[in-house]
Amino acid sequence: MENTGRFNQAMRNNRGYSMMQWMVFILIGVVLYASYIVIPVYMADYQLKKGLTRMAMDLAGETDTHDVYKRMSKKIFVKIGIDLTAEQLKISRNGNTLIVDVEYEAPVEFLLYGPHTFKFRHHAQATATQMIE
Repeated sequence: MENTGRFNQAMRNNRGYSMMQWMVFILIGVVLYASYIVIPVYMADYQLKKGLTRMAMDLAGETDTHDVYKRMSKKIFVKIGIDLTAEQLKISRNGNTLIVDVEYEAPVEFLLYGPHTFKFRHHAQATATQMIE
């Protein structure tokens, strides 16, 4: 009889350990799923920010903002896959300085949570003398 009691106690402890393992596996799965959904959004945003800074420096000597918008949209936005309108992209000048401001939203659909919208805002500026140096 004593062995049966120890066996039942061991099985109860083992069952609890197994439940903890499943909870940890589920938690790891949820984190991996969220990372799978969110990381591409932030990678595209990082590429956009890097491209905006590079393009602001390359196009600092340009005078026509419409031409700047067309060249930026071809080189950066299409490559990354982010669709921006003229209202989301603001290009201005202050003397020799080109200032580019971008504000956009990236919607993401989570399986159980539902839709979520990430909002991004970037600012890049460069002067025409930086392009020469």
